[in-house]
Amino acid sequence: MILTLVVILCSAAQAAWGSPFSTVSRDHWAYKDIEYLRSKGIIPGPEEGPEDHWHFADRGEAAAALARTLEVFDASTATEEEKSNLKRILAFFARDLEAAGVIFPKDDPLAASAGTEDIQPSRFETAGLLARTLETVDREKIDKADLERVDRLVDEYREELNLWAPDVEGLEERVATIEEGVGGWHLSGTLRFDANYYRAGAVGSEGYGIYTDDPGQDSDTRFSRMWLNILKRVDDKVSFFSRLEMDSDSEENGLFVDQAYILADFPGNWGSYIGRWYFDWEADDSLYLGEEPIFTHRVMNGFLVRHDLPMGHFEAYASRPEKETGAEQGYEFGARYKMHLSERLRFSLNAIERQPDEGFDKQILWTAAGLDLNPFWTVRGAIYRQDTGTDTPYAFQAILQGKQTERALTSFWLEFMSFDQGFEFWNSAYQDYGTFMGWNDGEGGHSTTPVGDVYDNILFIRLDQQWDEKISSFQRYVLALHRYDGENALNFTVGLKYRYTPNIAFILVYDKVEEAFDEGLDDHLIQLRTEVWF
Repeated sequence: MILTLVVILCSAAQAAWGSPFSTVSRDHWAYKDIEYLRSKGIIPGPEEGPEDHWHFADRGEAAAALARTLEVFDASTATEEEKSNLKRILAFFARDLEAAGVIFPKDDPLAASAGTEDIQPSRFETAGLLARTLETVDREKIDKADLERVDRLVDEYREELNLWAPDVEGLEERVATIEEGVGGWHLSGTLRFDANYYRAGAVGSEGYGIYTDDPGQDSDTRFSRMWLNILKRVDDKVSFFSRLEMDSDSEENGLFVDQAYILADFPGNWGSYIGRWYFDWEADDSLYLGEEPIFTHRVMNGFLVRHDLPMGHFEAYASRPEKETGAEQGYEFGARYKMHLSERLRFSLNAIERQPDEGFDKQILWTAAGLDLNPFWTVRGAIYRQDTGTDTPYAFQAILQGKQTERALTSFWLEFMSFDQGFEFWNSAYQDYGTFMGWNDGEGGHSTTPVGDVYDNILFIRLDQQWDEKISSFQRYVLALHRYDGENALNFTVGLKYRYTPNIAFILVYDKVEEAFDEGLDDHLIQLRTEVWF
Protein backbone atom coordinates (compact mmCIF):
# COMPACT_ATOMS: atom_id res chain seq x y z
CA MET A 1 0.00 0.00 0.00
CA ILE A 2 2.82 2.39 0.86
CA LEU A 3 4.53 1.63 -2.47
CA THR A 4 1.25 2.23 -4.29
CA LEU A 5 0.91 5.60 -2.56
CA VAL A 6 4.45 6.52 -3.64
CA VAL A 7 3.68 5.67 -7.26
CA ILE A 8 0.51 7.78 -7.15
CA LEU A 9 2.41 10.71 -5.66
CA CYS A 10 5.10 10.48 -8.32
CA SER A 11 2.56 10.25 -11.14
CA ALA A 12 0.68 13.28 -9.85
CA ALA A 13 3.95 15.12 -9.40
CA GLN A 14 5.07 14.59 -12.99
CA ALA A 15 1.73 15.90 -14.23
CA ALA A 16 1.79 18.91 -11.92
CA TRP A 17 5.43 19.89 -12.63
CA GLY A 18 4.52 21.34 -16.02
CA SER A 19 1.94 23.73 -14.58
CA PRO A 20 2.94 27.36 -13.90
CA PHE A 21 3.70 28.52 -10.36
CA SER A 22 3.05 31.93 -8.88
CA THR A 23 6.18 34.04 -8.65
CA VAL A 24 7.96 34.82 -5.38
CA SER A 25 8.62 38.49 -4.68
CA ARG A 26 12.22 39.58 -4.01
CA ASP A 27 11.41 40.80 -0.49
CA HIS A 28 9.67 37.55 0.54
CA TRP A 29 10.90 36.01 3.80
CA ALA A 30 11.76 32.77 1.97
CA TYR A 31 14.66 34.54 0.25
CA LYS A 32 15.94 35.81 3.60
CA ASP A 33 15.79 32.34 5.13
CA ILE A 34 17.53 30.77 2.15
CA GLU A 35 20.19 33.47 2.28
CA TYR A 36 20.62 32.88 6.02
CA LEU A 37 21.14 29.15 5.53
CA ARG A 38 23.57 29.83 2.68
CA SER A 39 25.59 32.24 4.84
CA LYS A 40 25.83 29.55 7.51
CA GLY A 41 27.10 27.09 4.94
CA ILE A 42 24.08 24.89 5.51
CA ILE A 43 23.05 24.96 1.84
CA PRO A 44 25.11 25.80 -1.26
CA GLY A 45 25.07 29.27 -2.78
CA PRO A 46 23.49 30.22 -6.11
CA GLU A 47 25.11 28.74 -9.17
CA GLU A 48 24.91 32.01 -11.07
CA GLY A 49 23.48 35.52 -10.90
CA PRO A 50 24.82 39.03 -10.29
CA GLU A 51 25.60 40.24 -6.78
CA ASP A 52 25.62 36.67 -5.50
CA HIS A 53 21.84 36.64 -4.87
CA TRP A 54 19.28 33.94 -5.49
CA HIS A 55 17.33 34.53 -8.71
CA PHE A 56 14.41 32.13 -8.98
CA ALA A 57 12.01 32.79 -11.84
CA ASP A 58 9.19 31.02 -10.05
CA ARG A 59 8.30 28.82 -7.08
CA GLY A 60 9.09 25.71 -9.08
CA GLU A 61 12.72 26.67 -9.61
CA ALA A 62 13.05 27.69 -5.97
CA ALA A 63 11.63 24.36 -4.80
CA ALA A 64 13.86 22.41 -7.18
CA ALA A 65 16.96 24.19 -5.87
CA LEU A 66 15.84 23.58 -2.30
CA ALA A 67 15.31 19.87 -3.03
CA ARG A 68 18.90 19.61 -4.30
CA THR A 69 20.31 21.32 -1.21
CA LEU A 70 18.51 18.95 1.16
CA GLU A 71 20.83 16.13 0.09
CA VAL A 72 23.81 17.83 1.79
CA PHE A 73 22.02 19.04 4.93
CA ASP A 74 23.11 17.24 8.12
CA ALA A 75 20.26 17.35 10.65
CA SER A 76 22.38 15.85 13.42
CA THR A 77 24.85 18.79 13.46
CA ALA A 78 22.49 21.68 12.67
CA THR A 79 21.61 24.22 15.37
CA GLU A 80 18.05 24.87 16.53
CA GLU A 81 18.06 28.25 14.76
CA GLU A 82 19.20 26.64 11.53
CA LYS A 83 16.52 23.97 11.85
CA SER A 84 13.88 26.63 12.53
CA ASN A 85 14.75 28.49 9.32
CA LEU A 86 14.67 25.29 7.30
CA LYS A 87 11.28 24.34 8.78
CA ARG A 88 9.76 27.58 7.48
CA ILE A 89 11.15 27.04 4.00
CA LEU A 90 9.97 23.43 3.90
CA ALA A 91 6.46 24.46 4.97
CA PHE A 92 6.33 27.25 2.38
CA PHE A 93 7.52 25.06 -0.53
CA ALA A 94 5.79 21.84 0.62
CA ARG A 95 3.42 21.59 -2.34
CA ASP A 96 6.09 22.56 -4.84
CA LEU A 97 8.50 19.97 -3.47
CA GLU A 98 5.75 17.40 -3.78
CA ALA A 99 5.09 18.53 -7.34
CA ALA A 100 8.80 18.13 -8.14
CA GLY A 101 8.44 14.39 -7.47
CA VAL A 102 10.31 11.79 -5.44
CA ILE A 103 11.42 8.62 -7.26
CA PHE A 104 11.86 5.46 -5.22
CA PRO A 105 13.36 2.14 -6.32
CA LYS A 106 10.64 -0.29 -7.33
CA ASP A 107 11.56 -3.08 -4.92
CA ASP A 108 12.07 -1.25 -1.63
CA PRO A 109 11.97 2.47 -0.74
CA LEU A 110 15.05 2.03 1.45
CA ALA A 111 17.01 -0.27 -0.84
CA ALA A 112 20.08 0.87 -2.75
CA SER A 113 19.52 1.62 -6.40
CA ALA A 114 22.80 0.21 -7.72
CA GLY A 115 22.43 -1.21 -11.18
CA THR A 116 19.11 0.53 -11.86
CA GLU A 117 18.02 3.76 -13.48
CA ASP A 118 16.16 4.89 -10.34
CA ILE A 119 17.44 7.80 -8.28
CA GLN A 120 18.20 7.13 -4.62
CA PRO A 121 16.21 9.70 -2.60
CA SER A 122 17.82 11.85 0.05
CA ARG A 123 16.92 11.31 3.70
CA PHE A 124 14.92 14.55 3.64
CA GLU A 125 12.90 13.43 0.62
CA THR A 126 12.17 10.11 2.30
CA ALA A 127 11.16 11.80 5.57
CA GLY A 128 8.98 14.31 3.75
CA LEU A 129 7.07 11.60 1.95
CA LEU A 130 6.76 9.62 5.18
CA ALA A 131 5.30 12.64 7.02
CA ARG A 132 2.69 13.17 4.31
CA THR A 133 1.93 9.45 4.12
CA LEU A 134 1.13 9.22 7.83
CA GLU A 135 -1.46 11.97 7.43
CA THR A 136 -3.27 10.15 4.61
CA VAL A 137 -3.03 6.47 5.51
CA ASP A 138 -6.41 4.76 5.76
CA ARG A 139 -6.21 2.70 8.94
CA GLU A 140 -8.72 0.24 7.53
CA LYS A 141 -6.62 -0.54 4.45
CA ILE A 142 -3.05 -0.84 5.67
CA ASP A 143 -1.77 -4.34 6.38
CA LYS A 144 0.65 -5.57 9.05
CA ALA A 145 3.69 -5.62 6.77
CA ASP A 146 3.17 -2.03 5.65
CA LEU A 147 2.53 -0.94 9.22
CA GLU A 148 5.80 -2.45 10.42
CA ARG A 149 7.60 -0.68 7.59
CA VAL A 150 6.11 2.68 8.59
CA ASP A 151 7.10 2.06 12.21
CA ARG A 152 10.70 1.37 11.16
CA LEU A 153 10.73 4.50 9.01
CA VAL A 154 9.61 6.70 11.91
CA ASP A 155 12.49 5.41 14.04
CA GLU A 156 15.04 5.68 11.23
CA TYR A 157 14.16 9.22 10.14
CA ARG A 158 13.42 10.81 13.50
CA GLU A 159 15.86 13.73 13.01
CA GLU A 160 14.53 14.59 9.56
CA LEU A 161 10.90 14.17 10.64
CA ASN A 162 11.52 16.79 13.32
CA LEU A 163 11.94 19.26 10.45
CA TRP A 164 9.18 18.07 8.15
CA ALA A 165 6.71 17.43 10.99
CA PRO A 166 7.92 18.71 14.40
CA ASP A 167 5.43 16.58 16.36
CA VAL A 168 7.18 13.23 15.97
CA GLU A 169 5.38 11.89 19.05
CA GLY A 170 2.14 12.77 17.30
CA LEU A 171 3.25 10.78 14.28
CA GLU A 172 4.03 7.81 16.50
CA GLU A 173 0.56 8.10 18.02
CA ARG A 174 -0.80 8.14 14.49
CA VAL A 175 1.04 4.88 13.74
CA ALA A 176 -0.40 3.35 16.92
CA THR A 177 -3.88 4.47 15.89
CA ILE A 178 -3.40 2.93 12.46
CA GLU A 179 -2.34 -0.34 14.06
CA GLU A 180 -5.56 -0.57 16.05
CA GLY A 181 -7.66 -0.82 12.91
CA VAL A 182 -5.64 -3.44 11.04
CA GLY A 183 -7.56 -6.60 10.21
CA GLY A 184 -11.04 -7.83 11.08
CA TRP A 185 -13.94 -5.75 12.33
CA HIS A 186 -13.47 -2.49 14.17
CA LEU A 187 -16.09 -1.12 16.57
CA SER A 188 -16.36 2.42 17.92
CA GLY A 189 -19.11 4.65 19.17
CA THR A 190 -20.45 7.56 21.17
CA LEU A 191 -22.89 7.82 24.07
CA ARG A 192 -24.36 11.16 25.09
CA PHE A 193 -26.74 11.16 28.05
CA ASP A 194 -28.47 14.39 29.13
CA ALA A 195 -30.25 15.32 32.34
CA ASN A 196 -32.34 18.44 31.53
CA TYR A 197 -34.29 20.90 33.63
CA TYR A 198 -36.29 23.68 31.96
CA ARG A 199 -39.35 25.84 32.58
CA ALA A 200 -42.61 24.27 31.41
CA GLY A 201 -45.13 25.91 29.12
CA ALA A 202 -42.87 27.50 26.49
CA VAL A 203 -44.71 25.99 23.51
CA GLY A 204 -45.70 28.05 20.48
CA SER A 205 -48.99 28.28 18.59
CA GLU A 206 -47.88 25.62 16.09
CA GLY A 207 -47.21 23.13 18.89
CA TYR A 208 -43.43 23.49 18.88
CA GLY A 209 -41.49 24.25 22.03
CA ILE A 210 -38.01 25.55 22.71
CA TYR A 211 -36.69 22.56 24.69
CA THR A 212 -39.71 20.25 24.59
CA ASP A 213 -42.96 19.99 22.66
CA ASP A 214 -44.86 18.64 25.70
CA PRO A 215 -46.67 21.41 27.67
CA GLY A 216 -46.35 21.05 31.43
CA GLN A 217 -43.10 19.06 31.33
CA ASP A 218 -40.21 20.68 33.17
CA SER A 219 -37.46 18.04 33.09
CA ASP A 220 -36.32 14.87 31.39
CA THR A 221 -33.40 12.48 31.10
CA ARG A 222 -32.57 11.02 27.72
CA PHE A 223 -29.92 9.81 25.31
CA SER A 224 -29.38 12.65 22.87
CA ARG A 225 -26.89 10.51 20.98
CA MET A 226 -26.08 6.82 20.91
CA TRP A 227 -23.97 5.60 18.00
CA LEU A 228 -22.39 2.23 17.34
CA ASN A 229 -19.99 2.31 14.37
CA ILE A 230 -18.98 -0.87 12.56
CA LEU A 231 -16.02 -0.83 10.17
CA LYS A 232 -14.74 -3.65 7.99
CA ARG A 233 -11.99 -3.77 5.39
CA VAL A 234 -13.31 -6.09 2.69
CA ASP A 235 -10.17 -6.00 0.54
CA ASP A 236 -7.55 -3.49 -0.59
CA LYS A 237 -10.12 -1.52 -2.62
CA VAL A 238 -13.40 -1.95 -0.75
CA SER A 239 -14.44 -1.04 2.81
CA PHE A 240 -17.75 -1.29 4.64
CA PHE A 241 -19.14 1.13 7.22
CA SER A 242 -22.36 0.99 9.22
CA ARG A 243 -23.75 3.09 12.07
CA LEU A 244 -26.53 1.98 14.37
CA GLU A 245 -28.28 4.85 16.15
CA MET A 246 -30.93 5.03 18.83
CA ASP A 247 -34.00 7.02 17.83
CA SER A 248 -34.21 9.49 20.72
CA ASP A 249 -37.41 11.01 19.29
CA SER A 250 -39.42 7.79 19.50
CA GLU A 251 -41.11 6.53 22.64
CA GLU A 252 -39.56 3.07 22.22
CA ASN A 253 -35.99 4.41 21.76
CA GLY A 254 -35.50 1.76 19.09
CA LEU A 255 -32.33 1.24 17.09
CA PHE A 256 -32.20 1.98 13.37
CA VAL A 257 -29.52 1.91 10.69
CA ASP A 258 -28.44 5.52 10.29
CA GLN A 259 -25.68 4.73 7.78
CA ALA A 260 -24.62 1.67 5.82
CA TYR A 261 -22.43 2.01 2.76
CA ILE A 262 -19.61 0.55 0.70
CA LEU A 263 -16.56 2.73 0.01
CA ALA A 264 -14.88 1.62 -3.22
CA ASP A 265 -11.59 2.96 -4.60
CA PHE A 266 -11.12 3.13 -8.37
CA PRO A 267 -8.09 3.91 -10.57
CA GLY A 268 -7.18 7.53 -11.24
CA ASN A 269 -7.91 8.77 -7.69
CA TRP A 270 -11.64 8.09 -8.03
CA GLY A 271 -13.78 6.73 -5.21
CA SER A 272 -17.45 6.07 -4.54
CA TYR A 273 -19.86 5.82 -1.60
CA ILE A 274 -22.70 3.40 -2.32
CA GLY A 275 -25.63 3.01 0.07
CA ARG A 276 -26.75 5.22 2.94
CA TRP A 277 -23.99 7.74 3.77
CA TYR A 278 -23.41 11.05 5.49
CA PHE A 279 -22.00 14.24 3.98
CA ASP A 280 -21.20 17.69 5.37
CA TRP A 281 -19.74 20.11 2.82
CA GLU A 282 -20.16 23.09 5.14
CA ALA A 283 -17.98 21.40 7.76
CA ASP A 284 -15.34 20.76 5.11
CA ASP A 285 -15.20 24.54 4.55
CA SER A 286 -15.46 25.31 8.32
CA LEU A 287 -18.58 27.43 7.79
CA TYR A 288 -20.20 26.64 11.14
CA LEU A 289 -19.34 25.96 14.77
CA GLY A 290 -22.03 23.99 16.53
CA GLU A 291 -24.38 21.06 16.10
CA GLU A 292 -25.72 21.72 12.61
CA PRO A 293 -25.08 23.96 9.57
CA ILE A 294 -27.76 25.38 7.27
CA PHE A 295 -27.96 22.84 4.42
CA THR A 296 -25.65 19.82 4.63
CA HIS A 297 -24.74 17.55 7.61
CA ARG A 298 -27.35 15.05 6.41
CA VAL A 299 -27.61 11.35 5.60
CA MET A 300 -28.32 10.53 1.96
CA ASN A 301 -29.47 7.35 0.25
CA GLY A 302 -27.80 6.70 -3.09
CA PHE A 303 -24.43 7.20 -4.79
CA LEU A 304 -21.58 9.66 -4.28
CA VAL A 305 -18.43 9.82 -6.42
CA ARG A 306 -15.26 11.70 -5.52
CA HIS A 307 -12.18 12.57 -7.55
CA ASP A 308 -9.06 13.75 -5.71
CA LEU A 309 -6.95 16.31 -7.57
CA PRO A 310 -3.44 17.63 -6.82
CA MET A 311 -4.83 20.85 -5.33
CA GLY A 312 -8.42 19.93 -4.51
CA HIS A 313 -11.25 17.49 -5.15
CA PHE A 314 -14.59 17.07 -6.94
CA GLU A 315 -17.72 15.37 -5.57
CA ALA A 316 -21.16 14.62 -6.99
CA TYR A 317 -24.10 12.59 -5.69
CA ALA A 318 -27.59 11.37 -6.50
CA SER A 319 -29.99 10.37 -3.72
CA ARG A 320 -33.55 9.28 -3.10
CA PRO A 321 -34.80 8.50 0.43
CA GLU A 322 -36.29 5.18 1.38
CA LYS A 323 -40.07 5.08 1.67
CA GLU A 324 -40.54 5.80 5.34
CA THR A 325 -43.02 7.83 7.35
CA GLY A 326 -42.31 11.55 7.40
CA ALA A 327 -39.67 11.53 4.65
CA GLU A 328 -40.33 13.70 1.63
CA GLN A 329 -40.09 11.50 -1.45
CA GLY A 330 -38.09 12.71 -4.42
CA TYR A 331 -34.64 12.92 -5.89
CA GLU A 332 -31.77 15.07 -4.69
CA PHE A 333 -28.61 15.86 -6.64
CA GLY A 334 -25.47 17.69 -5.59
CA ALA A 335 -22.02 18.64 -6.88
CA ARG A 336 -19.00 20.28 -5.29
CA TYR A 337 -15.56 21.43 -6.39
CA LYS A 338 -12.95 22.58 -3.88
CA MET A 339 -9.52 23.96 -4.73
CA HIS A 340 -6.55 25.23 -2.73
CA LEU A 341 -5.15 28.25 -4.55
CA SER A 342 -2.19 28.38 -2.17
CA GLU A 343 -1.15 27.06 1.22
CA ARG A 344 -3.37 29.70 2.86
CA LEU A 345 -6.20 30.38 0.36
CA ARG A 346 -8.96 27.99 -0.76
CA PHE A 347 -12.43 28.20 -2.27
CA SER A 348 -15.32 25.92 -3.18
CA LEU A 349 -18.32 25.87 -5.52
CA ASN A 350 -21.40 23.94 -4.35
CA ALA A 351 -24.82 23.10 -5.77
CA ILE A 352 -27.75 21.04 -4.44
CA GLU A 353 -31.09 20.48 -6.17
CA ARG A 354 -34.17 18.80 -4.72
CA GLN A 355 -36.86 17.37 -6.98
CA PRO A 356 -39.73 16.21 -4.74
CA ASP A 357 -42.47 14.03 -6.15
CA GLU A 358 -44.95 16.64 -4.94
CA GLY A 359 -44.40 20.38 -4.65
CA PHE A 360 -41.81 22.76 -6.05
CA ASP A 361 -38.25 21.89 -6.98
CA LYS A 362 -35.71 23.61 -4.71
CA GLN A 363 -32.11 24.59 -5.34
CA ILE A 364 -29.24 26.08 -3.39
CA LEU A 365 -26.00 27.36 -4.95
CA TRP A 366 -23.14 28.77 -2.94
CA THR A 367 -19.48 29.63 -3.13
CA ALA A 368 -17.21 29.76 -0.09
CA ALA A 369 -13.64 30.94 0.47
CA GLY A 370 -11.17 30.92 3.36
CA LEU A 371 -7.89 32.72 4.01
CA ASP A 372 -5.43 31.98 6.82
CA LEU A 373 -4.05 35.38 7.84
CA ASN A 374 -1.48 33.63 10.03
CA PRO A 375 -1.37 30.35 12.00
CA PHE A 376 -3.88 31.74 14.52
CA TRP A 377 -6.36 33.91 12.58
CA THR A 378 -8.62 32.92 9.67
CA VAL A 379 -11.31 34.75 7.69
CA ARG A 380 -14.03 32.97 5.72
CA GLY A 381 -17.00 34.00 3.66
CA ALA A 382 -19.83 32.52 1.61
CA ILE A 383 -22.49 33.76 -0.81
CA TYR A 384 -25.72 31.76 -1.26
CA ARG A 385 -28.44 31.80 -3.93
CA GLN A 386 -31.56 29.81 -3.10
CA ASP A 387 -34.48 28.88 -5.34
CA THR A 388 -37.47 27.92 -3.21
CA GLY A 389 -39.80 27.35 -6.15
CA THR A 390 -41.59 30.63 -5.49
CA ASP A 391 -38.69 33.01 -4.87
CA THR A 392 -34.88 33.33 -5.24
CA PRO A 393 -33.49 34.81 -2.02
CA TYR A 394 -29.77 35.51 -1.54
CA ALA A 395 -27.62 35.38 1.60
CA PHE A 396 -24.05 36.14 2.59
CA GLN A 397 -21.95 34.98 5.52
CA ALA A 398 -18.72 36.35 7.04
CA ILE A 399 -16.60 34.64 9.73
CA LEU A 400 -13.54 35.65 11.73
CA GLN A 401 -11.88 32.89 13.77
CA GLY A 402 -8.97 33.15 16.22
CA LYS A 403 -7.28 30.26 17.99
CA GLN A 404 -6.23 30.23 21.62
CA THR A 405 -2.48 30.70 22.11
CA GLU A 406 -0.20 30.99 25.11
CA ARG A 407 -0.75 34.76 25.14
CA ALA A 408 -4.48 34.66 24.41
CA LEU A 409 -6.90 33.27 26.97
CA THR A 410 -9.65 32.27 24.54
CA SER A 411 -10.48 31.01 21.09
CA PHE A 412 -12.78 33.33 19.20
CA TRP A 413 -15.51 32.87 16.56
CA LEU A 414 -17.37 35.91 15.22
CA GLU A 415 -19.98 35.34 12.51
CA PHE A 416 -22.52 37.54 10.74
CA MET A 417 -25.13 36.28 8.29
CA SER A 418 -27.67 38.28 6.30
CA PHE A 419 -30.42 36.83 4.08
CA ASP A 420 -33.34 37.96 1.94
CA GLN A 421 -37.00 37.39 2.67
CA GLY A 422 -38.05 33.79 2.08
CA PHE A 423 -34.64 32.26 2.78
CA GLU A 424 -35.01 28.75 4.23
CA PHE A 425 -32.92 26.77 6.72
CA TRP A 426 -32.83 23.03 5.99
CA ASN A 427 -31.30 22.31 9.41
CA SER A 428 -31.59 23.82 12.90
CA ALA A 429 -28.54 26.04 12.42
CA TYR A 430 -27.45 28.21 15.40
CA GLN A 431 -29.94 26.34 17.63
CA ASP A 432 -27.76 23.83 19.50
CA TYR A 433 -29.83 23.52 22.69
CA GLY A 434 -33.20 25.16 22.10
CA THR A 435 -35.13 25.94 18.92
CA PHE A 436 -36.11 29.59 18.61
CA MET A 437 -36.04 30.55 14.90
CA GLY A 438 -37.47 27.47 13.20
CA TRP A 439 -36.32 25.40 10.25
CA ASN A 440 -37.72 23.12 7.58
CA ASP A 441 -35.85 20.41 5.67
CA GLY A 442 -38.80 19.00 3.76
CA GLU A 443 -39.25 16.20 6.29
CA GLY A 444 -40.22 18.13 9.40
CA GLY A 445 -38.74 20.71 11.69
CA HIS A 446 -39.95 23.50 13.90
CA SER A 447 -42.18 25.80 11.90
CA THR A 448 -42.64 25.50 8.15
CA THR A 449 -42.41 29.28 7.84
CA PRO A 450 -39.09 30.20 6.17
CA VAL A 451 -36.69 31.78 8.65
CA GLY A 452 -36.17 34.63 6.20
CA ASP A 453 -39.84 35.61 6.46
CA VAL A 454 -39.35 36.53 10.13
CA TYR A 455 -35.65 37.40 10.52
CA ASP A 456 -33.11 39.07 8.24
CA ASN A 457 -29.74 39.01 10.07
CA ILE A 458 -27.97 36.74 12.55
CA LEU A 459 -25.02 37.56 14.80
CA PHE A 460 -23.21 34.59 16.34
CA ILE A 461 -20.29 34.71 18.79
CA ARG A 462 -18.57 31.83 20.54
CA LEU A 463 -15.63 31.85 22.95
CA ASP A 464 -13.73 28.74 24.10
CA GLN A 465 -11.12 28.52 26.87
CA GLN A 466 -8.86 25.53 27.49
CA TRP A 467 -7.63 25.94 31.07
CA ASP A 468 -5.66 22.70 31.24
CA GLU A 469 -5.81 19.24 29.70
CA LYS A 470 -9.00 18.40 31.62
CA ILE A 471 -10.98 21.62 32.15
CA SER A 472 -12.43 23.89 29.47
CA SER A 473 -15.28 26.38 29.22
CA PHE A 474 -17.30 28.10 26.50
CA GLN A 475 -19.83 30.86 25.91
CA ARG A 476 -22.30 31.30 23.03
CA TYR A 477 -24.35 34.29 21.95
CA VAL A 478 -26.90 34.29 19.11
CA LEU A 479 -28.97 37.32 18.10
CA ALA A 480 -31.58 36.94 15.34
CA LEU A 481 -32.73 40.37 14.18
CA HIS A 482 -36.41 40.67 13.31
CA ARG A 483 -37.16 41.67 9.73
CA TYR A 484 -39.94 44.05 10.72
CA ASP A 485 -40.93 45.61 14.04
CA GLY A 486 -41.11 42.43 16.10
CA GLU A 487 -38.82 41.40 18.92
CA ASN A 488 -35.38 40.01 18.20
CA ALA A 489 -34.74 36.40 19.24
CA LEU A 490 -31.86 35.97 21.69
CA ASN A 491 -29.94 32.89 22.81
CA PHE A 492 -27.15 32.84 25.40
CA THR A 493 -25.19 29.79 26.62
CA VAL A 494 -22.40 29.16 29.13
CA GLY A 495 -20.78 25.78 29.68
CA LEU A 496 -18.10 24.08 31.75
CA LYS A 497 -16.50 20.82 30.59
CA TYR A 498 -14.45 18.37 32.64
CA ARG A 499 -12.72 15.58 30.74
CA TYR A 500 -12.23 12.95 33.43
CA THR A 501 -10.36 10.60 31.09
CA PRO A 502 -9.66 10.83 27.36
CA ASN A 503 -12.85 8.82 26.79
CA ILE A 504 -15.40 10.41 29.13
CA ALA A 505 -16.41 14.00 29.82
CA PHE A 506 -18.99 15.81 31.96
CA ILE A 507 -20.49 19.07 30.68
CA LEU A 508 -22.61 21.48 32.72
CA VAL A 509 -24.59 23.96 30.58
CA TYR A 510 -26.94 26.88 31.17
CA ASP A 511 -28.90 28.00 28.11
CA LYS A 512 -31.32 30.94 27.89
CA VAL A 513 -33.76 31.81 25.06
CA GLU A 514 -35.84 34.98 24.77
CA GLU A 515 -38.52 35.98 22.23
CA ALA A 516 -38.61 32.66 20.36
CA PHE A 517 -40.64 32.08 17.16
CA ASP A 518 -41.69 35.74 17.02
CA GLU A 519 -44.22 34.88 19.75
CA GLY A 520 -42.47 36.23 22.84
CA LEU A 521 -41.64 32.78 24.22
CA ASP A 522 -38.92 32.61 26.90
CA ASP A 523 -37.32 29.60 28.52
CA HIS A 524 -34.09 28.43 30.08
CA LEU A 525 -32.26 25.12 30.37
CA ILE A 526 -29.90 23.60 32.92
CA GLN A 527 -28.26 20.51 31.50
CA LEU A 528 -25.77 17.96 32.79
CA ARG A 529 -24.35 15.98 29.89
CA THR A 530 -22.23 12.85 30.13
CA GLU A 531 -20.39 11.96 26.94
CA VAL A 532 -18.42 8.79 26.29
CA TRP A 533 -16.27 7.84 23.29
CA PHE A 534 -14.96 4.36 22.65
